[in-house]
Amino acid sequence: MGELVPLPKVKIDRTESRSYFGYDPVGKQFKVLCMTWCRCGIYDISPRVLTLGNRKQLWRNTEFCKVHYPLFDGICINGVLYYPAAKVRGYGVSVIVCFDVRSEKFSFVNITHDMVIKRDSILINYNGKLGLLEAQNDQGDYHPLFNYNYEGINRKTRAILMWILEDADKHTWSKRIYEFPNGWWEPDDTDLRFVGLTRTGEIVLSPYFLFNPFYVFYYNPERNTIRRVEIRGFEASEHPLVHVFIDYIENVAPMKVLRTS
Repeated sequence: MGELVPLPKVKIDRTESRSYFGYDPVGKQFKVLCMTWCRCGIYDISPRVLTLGNRKQLWRNTEFCKVHYPLFDGICINGVLYYPAAKVRGYGVSVIVCFDVRSEKFSFVNITHDMVIKRDSILINYNGKLGLLEAQNDQGDYHPLFNYNYEGINRKTRAILMWILEDADKHTWSKRIYEFPNGWWEPDDTDLRFVGLTRTGEIVLSPYFLFNPFYVFYYNPERNTIRRVEIRGFEASEHPLVHVFIDYIENVAPMKVLRTS
């Protein structure tokens, strides 16, 4: 709808915060989870929740959860909000946090010792299961606890690793490796980033910045093919950054329900 809805400020003395957007399919409610914590060495974290659509937009406290530090973007799948976090301040991703949007309770899933969740990794919805996409580049090994670097997908990328959460209670993950076809990278291509996984199973890649011509890449892991689609109309844009979204459906009915509930 192109509408911006300002949220009330979180009135606490915290210097770090990260917010996540979730949906409860049973109660048909949209909620925002805001995690805040201090930089000053006090190892605490404060979760607050705001339910959209209520007449009074108020933040409220939810249950206490284990100390953790949210790092990157999350994803909501079937009423559960997932996001990567560190158990210790200053370290890399060591756990996936699971927030049940309806009950507003937290749980945690450990990652395996060989999972490397970097800034260029992304959480995906794989047929209703939590998935993770990771680029495998020819630059040696990475330590999973100390990697904050963004690398992206480039000429050194040889494969994509897909991790799938098979059992959250048992912390069980499965692993798939998809090697890129030879010659997929052209000399004029720029570094790419993960956008997500489409409903048809294609992995979408996009540049971080506007280039002319501007291409979006679709990688089919089953066929091991990559097709590039040129997007036109950015010539007049003065903003260098671009954000690509997948599975967009032009249907404002859910937003209408949200506004009148």
